[in-house]
Amino acid sequence: MGNQPATMTITLNVPDDFTGRVLVYLDKGKVKSQCRLKSNEIVGSPEFFSELCIRTEIKPELLTGK
Repeated sequence: MGNQPATMTITLNVPDDFTGRVLVYLDKGKVKSQCRLKSNEIVGSPEFFSELCIRTEIKPELLTGK
């Protein structure tokens, strides 16, 4: 398979009138989980969050998630 584009039909558990972003996790072409993202939520790599902390002068070790 490699880098060949894939086409698949999936079913999302969202209301018919839903407008927004959905994060979908696939495992071997099968949907394993999905999550509706709120308008104020972002998805990023660890490098993204590290750069965000640097630019806002927040020390990552101070982030506790509480």
